[in-house]
Amino acid sequence: GEKVPVDGVVIEGTSAVDESMMTGESLPVAKAPGDAVTGATVNGTGSFVMAAERIGARTDAGPTGELTAGLLRLHADRMRSLAREAQLRARFTAAHPQVPTAVVPALASDVHDLRGLRRVGELLARG
Repeated sequence: GEKVPVDGVVIEGTSAVDESMMTGESLPVAKAPGDAVTGATVNGTGSFVMAAERIGARTDAGPTGELTAGLLRLHADRMRSLAREAQLRARFTAAHPQVPTAVVPALASDVHDLRGLRRVGELLARG
């Protein structure tokens, strides 16, 4: 499926949209006229016509808005990564049911820079 280009509202048609990057939910969400769709989510089955609500980046957001937008992009990237990992784990388990598997709570890629996160929190707190 193709990515939903921008945030908007479904005007006509129906589909199932993969919103795992936003919600972490692995199942597609049914969309019908009047339902909101989020930019960069993935249209699965069906097709729809939508009206765009927001196009492009807000220019009046200031440094806090830019920082927030960056954090949201990082979060969305991580959610996509988690969804891919879950799909791979499910395929492996289905193909090799005799092999025990375990979910490792933290991998090297999950290590965070705590000073950087504190700095982000301070900037957001200042507004």
